[in-house]
Amino acid sequence: LLIDRQAEFKCLDENECPFDWTPVAQHCVRLYARPVDPETAQTICDGDSAQLLNIFTDDTVYADLMAGIHELLQHYFDVGLHEFAWLVTAGEWTPSAGINYDVWSGTQNAGSHFVLIQRTSNRKYKLSAASTTSTYPFICSLRPQFRRLLLYQQALLPPGVPRITKQPNNEYLYTDRSEMDYITLPCTAVGKPLPQIKWFRNGVEEIDFASGNPSLLLSGGSLLIAVGSGSSSNGNAYASYHCTAENQLGVVRSVTAIVRPAFTSAFHSFRMDVFAFSALGRGARVECQAPLHYPKSLSYSWMMDGSTERFVSQTERIFISHDGTLYFSYNVVEDATSYACSLALSSAQSGNYGPFFKLKLPHKVSEHAFAPKIDEMQPQVFPEHPQLGHTTYLECFAYGRPSPRYQWTRVDGRPISSKAKTTNYGRVLKIDSLEPEDSGTYKCIAENELGSDTAEVTLLIQARPEILWPLQDRVVSSNSTTVFDCHLTATDGNIEWFRDAIPISPLLMPSEDRSRFFVDDYKLIISRIRAEDSGIYECIANNEVGSTSSSARLTVFDFMPRFDGNAMPKTVFAVAGIELVIPCIYHSSPVGSVVWSRYNGERLTDNGRVRVRNDRLNALVFQRVHSEDHGEYICTATNLYGQAQFSVHVVVIESLKVVVKPQSEFLSPRSGNVNVSCEAEISCEKFTDCPEALFEWTVNDRPIRALPQYKHVRSTISQTYELHKHRSSPNMKQKIELELSSTLGLHRLGRFACTSMFGGGASEFEPLYTPPPPVDLKVLNVSSQTVTLSWRQPSIRHREHKYNQVIYLTTIDAYVIELRTKKFKYWKPIPGGPISTNKDFIASYSITKLEPFQYYQFRVKAHGSNGFSRASRSTEWLRTLPSPPQHVVTHLSWRKLDGDHLVVQWQAIEKYNHGGPNLRYELSWSDGTRISQNLAIVYENAYVVRLDAKGIKCSTLIFSVRAINDMGMGPRSSDMVAHLSNEVSFDLSAPTRKAVNLFATVINSTCALVHWEWSNTSECENLHGVKVLNFFLIKFICSVFAIQLSCKSSSNTSENTYVNNSIPFGLLRWMICGLQVSTEYACAVTVFDKYARSGEPSELLKFVTKPSPPLQAPTIRSWRLQKRVCFCSVRVHVSETASKPLTLRVSESELQARQNPIARIDELKLMYYYTLRISGYNEGGEGPSSEPWSVRIGSSQNDFLSSASVARICFLLLIVPLLFH
Repeated sequence: LLIDRQAEFKCLDENECPFDWTPVAQHCVRLYARPVDPETAQTICDGDSAQLLNIFTDDTVYADLMAGIHELLQHYFDVGLHEFAWLVTAGEWTPSAGINYDVWSGTQNAGSHFVLIQRTSNRKYKLSAASTTSTYPFICSLRPQFRRLLLYQQALLPPGVPRITKQPNNEYLYTDRSEMDYITLPCTAVGKPLPQIKWFRNGVEEIDFASGNPSLLLSGGSLLIAVGSGSSSNGNAYASYHCTAENQLGVVRSVTAIVRPAFTSAFHSFRMDVFAFSALGRGARVECQAPLHYPKSLSYSWMMDGSTERFVSQTERIFISHDGTLYFSYNVVEDATSYACSLALSSAQSGNYGPFFKLKLPHKVSEHAFAPKIDEMQPQVFPEHPQLGHTTYLECFAYGRPSPRYQWTRVDGRPISSKAKTTNYGRVLKIDSLEPEDSGTYKCIAENELGSDTAEVTLLIQARPEILWPLQDRVVSSNSTTVFDCHLTATDGNIEWFRDAIPISPLLMPSEDRSRFFVDDYKLIISRIRAEDSGIYECIANNEVGSTSSSARLTVFDFMPRFDGNAMPKTVFAVAGIELVIPCIYHSSPVGSVVWSRYNGERLTDNGRVRVRNDRLNALVFQRVHSEDHGEYICTATNLYGQAQFSVHVVVIESLKVVVKPQSEFLSPRSGNVNVSCEAEISCEKFTDCPEALFEWTVNDRPIRALPQYKHVRSTISQTYELHKHRSSPNMKQKIELELSSTLGLHRLGRFACTSMFGGGASEFEPLYTPPPPVDLKVLNVSSQTVTLSWRQPSIRHREHKYNQVIYLTTIDAYVIELRTKKFKYWKPIPGGPISTNKDFIASYSITKLEPFQYYQFRVKAHGSNGFSRASRSTEWLRTLPSPPQHVVTHLSWRKLDGDHLVVQWQAIEKYNHGGPNLRYELSWSDGTRISQNLAIVYENAYVVRLDAKGIKCSTLIFSVRAINDMGMGPRSSDMVAHLSNEVSFDLSAPTRKAVNLFATVINSTCALVHWEWSNTSECENLHGVKVLNFFLIKFICSVFAIQLSCKSSSNTSENTYVNNSIPFGLLRWMICGLQVSTEYACAVTVFDKYARSGEPSELLKFVTKPSPPLQAPTIRSWRLQKRVCFCSVRVHVSETASKPLTLRVSESELQARQNPIARIDELKLMYYYTLRISGYNEGGEGPSSEPWSVRIGSSQNDFLSSASVARICFLLLIVPLLFH
């Protein structure tokens, strides 16, 4: 059986969100940062096919939604969108009493009012009242009906647009080291076909890697730049660089990276003496007068007494600023000596100091006390541009005698962050890991016994610009207008626009284009669009901290309307009395107009019981379906380039009764499996006229398929078709059963409702009372791999409202602790299982074997005789302490770049597993002796090694890598051994190895698999091979080497019986195809190198191909289908693309009857087309296939009526009698 599935974009995953919408709980949301009043916000949402996000007050829905919104708002707050209140709506949840026949909306009714999601001082969010006259930023939620429309339109966009997935940093520094080194600028891209990477220097100069310049090398898309004193072009490395990725759909470019040297110039050789302040109430201020250097240093010291061995010590009276200035709060006679300023620059691994000069004091140094006076240059912030997540220093200095004491406060009255620490006698406020909340104005207070002085400084934290809505691919028509919006979260970013990596500058365009392209702040507006405007448009935003980019392809294409039969229903079944909405979904460019009409040509208008709704769906609305509405309705779409029609047949069904059993039941943890059934019965003239019920299950009014805890629950559907003597038309019973396993625990409780196109019902499962959740969960201690918690279990009793009785449950017998990380946000129990104890108070419990330097949250559940409680409130996100890396670096590999360089690569440690700050790698290599040990510290997962083995025919290098961070070194990797041959000399001998022990496995009549082994091998042979060392697989490459496999028929000397295959080295078997049927062949294996020198051929291997496969095709005669829908995520055996069909083989011995075979196919998907072909086969191969037979699983005419279309078929019984000619 050969099964092909047509690859169709129409099978959409409706749990996804369109490109420019963010999934939060079950919503697709978008943030709008421009403050408006509530009525305007609603209007804007409506214009984008959305509504203001509704925060329902139902506990389960509210918790999930608020958690997702909190995370989303916190992300944008961290990257610079500092909004403290967002407008939404809120209301009471109103469960539906059955199916909502506006099948595209699926929204619940709620009486809502305007509220704010407001940020609190402890970084949490709460709901508060909103004023109808004030303005706020707001959050829109995409309406479900338009979610599918946008996903449909999104699926029509051209695939394979190039995107850059890894870009270089903004700046790379190098120094003049004694040996040459390489800086790696990464650039990786995706696209189809795979994009070509190019690099450019100083904006326009394309780098030619074919020129053989060893100073600029290309390795897997990354640019390697030679720097250091050993580099011949060290001065030329100072430049700007960017990469581009190009395929047939366009070109996209990276951000610009600057490669520049870190340097320190020399101080002036002479400096005049400095005088202290002569006025009373001042000490002395001595500036460093540092020379030019880069990057700016914050590390200074002062030498004194004319000696480079004596340094000034900072005291309550003496202060050295981060800009190098030396301060004295008051002077004493001993201060009158010589001084010299010293500068240290760690990035350049260098330092320098200036000339000595004298500090001269007044003839008579005053000893009078005076009140503090803050210097006019103070307070200051260092560095000049504080960055989010980094450390900043706020410093303050005041003159005074006695020396002042210092205090720091915030002007807005908020407490200073707990991460802030005062140093240097209170003069410096150090704040680590800067957060947005740390921004603000700080006050420095200097005081002594005679008075005080104050001064303020503002801390502005900068972050890399973030694009609020990434650009999205689009298809537009000619002569239209489109707008690319590159809205940033912060206002300090500069934006550049590019088309196919070329800057867009309207001033440099021809006059006719200058009026069409308009850049308005963060928007690019293109009007009167032409076909040549197609391409990739990109905005690159940058500020002092960094850069970011976003790109999208603009496709200019004009075409008449098109309908997709799988996006529009051909037949709609509707129950009399309900509201029915049928959308008209088509695709065209430009957008056309829509007219609905009846089959007799009667045009339908926008009023009446049956009317056309003028919105983006162009929907036909039946306010209440009547029996006379039965018939055909035609949607006609028209634009400038043509017209298209699609007809929909409406079948009206009389109201039916849906029976759900059982109606209610009490469950305990000891209750066995429970089955809930939902059954509907309908009369039909013919079996094919009976619509599917399209059953759906919900739990507490939430779709069961959207809840991960029910992913393993199965629901079985059955259909019974009966013909009764006393009824004019036969009946069909459709039934769905939901099996609730006892392993679901608390998840079996609640309201399980069944909905269908005929109506619905519900079963209520009430609990035998379970323990309340634990309370007072606290974190007592945190280390690198251990967290200690405590909690308390409240009183275990429950009041039965029906009888006003207090019921006491059994005591607690165990607790379960659950955790999650920011990387994997699903809750899971800690290893080791439940904690067995009957204590109500757990004073201390330690969770071990955690990952260092990771964010965790914890919560606790209690267990009693009736099951588990709900989870306690979770802890705040906490971070384990850092430690040296725990993970071993793996997948070491290498290849030669040229005769003098090779590049070593390895698999980078994932960022969330690095164990501590400042992850880097230590690469070591040697020739096996202690004398030649080499080390390199690198930040990327690749390094270029310069070889020094001239004149040596064969050499060996042993490499190893280990990860290190600021906390220490991790475990060392396994050694990688590289055997290197000197390829410059042509005196090397031919390959010495020879293939032995050849044998063949004949696959069929035209193919055979040849196997062999090697003999006479040597380590530094001119080859590419594999060697095992210390039970680890080590790859080594010396030169290009290949294998020639030649086969010739023993009985026929014609050219078409001779097969010659050249294959890469490293293989010990090869499939030969294109052979003749029932023919004897003789084969030999020979090795050869890049210089066309061959080794000794193997002995001849002989084999005979198999006889011919069947020559006739079978015929499909009948089939029968049975279904079982499952909510689990099953493994689908059918290939996901039509280009890779699945072949199922059934031998004659497995058939019940050879002349009447039957085959069964499992685990197919609903709403997919499958094409089946059958062919016979024997040991000679596969014969011709039957005529194709197509089947669509599910009812195509109803696929838009229910989200059940995304379920899978777990069981398909296909009866296929075969007739061989």
